[in-house]
Amino acid sequence: MSTLRPQRSTTRLAATRTRDRRTLRAARRTRGTHGATTRPPHERSATRRLKVTRETSVRRAQLLRPPAPPIELTPQSASDPNTPAEVLWHIARNVPELRKWVVVNRAADANLLEYISQQGGPGVKAALTLMLESMDLAHSARHRPTTPAR
Repeated sequence: MSTLRPQRSTTRLAATRTRDRRTLRAARRTRGTHGATTRPPHERSATRRLKVTRETSVRRAQLLRPPAPPIELTPQSASDPNTPAEVLWHIARNVPELRKWVVVNRAADANLLEYISQQGGPGVKAALTLMLESMDLAHSARHRPTTPAR
């Protein structure tokens, strides 16, 4: 013997399905905590596409921008205090005829001057001698004892 289940009426079944769809849609729209609503899926994908397009265009613009022109290595650039330290080190390593100009650069640190003094080059010894003498003169002028006025 088979047991017969009572069948639902078609209107009741349709109402249940509609309610379930609404609940499902509402659940899809709300995400996170506190019932925060977000954009519907079709708007989210458009926003994502727009964001990706912006990022791609920024990357393309950076790739299409020409590189900075190379710095011309001259005595003026070697002695300029605004020349970056990397450029000064490059000059010290690769351009021996400009080393004497790096010596007079105020931005040259002690390590760079030590390297240049060890490597040598045309005019380096004279430049180092002049620089050290001028530093000695400046130091002695600051620490000269003052005589009282009579």
